[in-house]
Amino acid sequence: MTHIWLLSAGEPREESELPDFLARRLTDPHVLRVPGWLSSLAVWFYTWLHLRKLTPTWRMLPGPSPADDALQEQSVLLQRSLGGKYSCRAVFRYRSPDASEVAAGIGRGERVVLLPLLPHRGPALYSAMSAATVALQARGADIATITSYPSHAGYVDALAETVRAALADLARQHPAHQTRYQVLFSAVLPTGPSAILTDTRSELEQTVAAVVAAVGLARPHQLGFTATLTAVPKDVPSTAVQLAGLSSGSAAVVVPLGEALESAQTQVSLDQKLGTIAAEAEVVFVRAETVSARPTFTRALCDLVREAEAAAGWRKDAT
Repeated sequence: MTHIWLLSAGEPREESELPDFLARRLTDPHVLRVPGWLSSLAVWFYTWLHLRKLTPTWRMLPGPSPADDALQEQSVLLQRSLGGKYSCRAVFRYRSPDASEVAAGIGRGERVVLLPLLPHRGPALYSAMSAATVALQARGADIATITSYPSHAGYVDALAETVRAALADLARQHPAHQTRYQVLFSAVLPTGPSAILTDTRSELEQTVAAVVAAVGLARPHQLGFTATLTAVPKDVPSTAVQLAGLSSGSAAVVVPLGEALESAQTQVSLDQKLGTIAAEAEVVFVRAETVSARPTFTRALCDLVREAEAAAGWRKDAT
């Protein structure tokens, strides 16, 4: 049996889980680095500050966060595609079940593939990988790791499908805008050390270039950022600013990057908040779906698993 851990930062299912989620995230040194004697005070302050910012977002959700259902669906599809010799389950960084909890069921010598649902390098991915590796090494497990996959052919194909579908929606719903639109690729701005953020931005740019080539996109496009724990700095391109700056009567197709699954981020920060900005700017707004449970993305994940097994030397005796 080979275990597939679908690594995710996770997000609260509902508003009541926000305090614990934030406390766990803000005590992660990959996210917030504060001298020891200041750490408790800093965590308390930033938890209070971010609760004020994020609570309204969770109250805007039409129900519980959709991330859990999307992740469960992806786990089932991947399990079905890989076959009975594999088990797939979600492992979260900032909520339960986390790596230490799931590793308790792993025996010495068992094989585990660490498969992130965060396609690009970032503080949350580094932290999730580190926590999972430490927990599994303590159990004596054999580990195969997938670090990131910003330009993996299957991932790019899945994203290209979402862009084509969004462009088709635009043409069908707003035929006058078929030649008057921009594509705004939007990613969540990570919080963490600047060196890691540089890697994140570089990989996001790789993804954009690959998707633009795959779609054959001739219209203008931009990469921008939204934020959850912090505001987007003025020297960083903001999707909200890009959207507000479009000409009245034009159209925008917003494509989420990094968010492999539908989540509170897509349903609120993109759909509701950016939708409101577009309406105020008199810009037609279309949001592409996440790659989520698309068969193309599931096949890409299967390919990544097999590539990781081959790199670990497992495929030659896999049955």
